[in-house]
Amino acid sequence: MGKVLRILLVLGIPVIALPVLWGLARFNVIPVRRMAGQNPALRPVLRALALDTPALPAPPGQAPVRPDPLEGERKALQAQREALAEERRQWEAQRQRQLREAAAARAAALRAEPDPKSLSRLAAIYEQMPAAAVTRILSRMRDDYVVALLQRMDEKQVAQVLAAIPPERAVRLTVALSRPPVRTASTDTP
Repeated sequence: MGKVLRILLVLGIPVIALPVLWGLARFNVIPVRRMAGQNPALRPVLRALALDTPALPAPPGQAPVRPDPLEGERKALQAQREALAEERRQWEAQRQRQLREAAAARAAALRAEPDPKSLSRLAAIYEQMPAAAVTRILSRMRDDYVVALLQRMDEKQVAQVLAAIPPERAVRLTVALSRPPVRTASTDTP
């Protein structure tokens, strides 16, 4: 019986001790990496026992932290999004600037003084038209243009036009026609 007990002790202790030692090494209680760094011949044995990269288990309720393989692509996409957003902001600012410039140009064209030769030509054309048609056209024009045209037209046609327009506007135009024409550099002819 003594011989059997000795054989069991000799074989039983390593069978029980090896898994315990492996578990301690696996959870980095035994510093196997440091030992492998000091003894290069130990590296293949540790690799065979899956002890070359010991990993601690994740705490309960948490997944193990692994590096994201798509992180680089996500960062590149985010950089692209930001670049596109900046380009869009610049484009919108440029578009707004163009719209403001176009509106300013239209406003300047509306404020510009009419050409006296063109006004005289238009007055001659309007004199040939029926008063009702002239009234419809002049109802859409600014008062200063209408006054400039009426000053160049025949009195009979002016009377017919003033009779056909609403009384409030007829009063304003009559008052403006009664004043002497304003002389500007564009209307003065040497």
